[in-house]
Amino acid sequence: MSAGTRWRLDTGALYQALDTVRRHRGESWRDMARELGLAPSTFSRLAPGSDCQAVPGADALVTLLVWLGRGEALAPFVALRLSAGSAGKSP
Repeated sequence: MSAGTRWRLDTGALYQALDTVRRHRGESWRDMARELGLAPSTFSRLAPGSDCQAVPGADALVTLLVWLGRGEALAPFVALRLSAGSAGKSP
């Protein structure tokens, strides 16, 4: 990587990955939001065609990537926080 290289999150690809798992599990976006402790608007802002198609905040992004099983590379940078209802849950 050269100096000055900037990376951009592909929110469309993230949304598609989340949607694939959500459909496979038969859950609504609201169900996922509740399970992950995120606002339902986190998902609607990622949706293709949304007015803002916003990048989630850092904590929300880490939560989503770990939930998708793609958080291994983040491990050195993440402090684990478990909520009372999250122990033992996996996608």
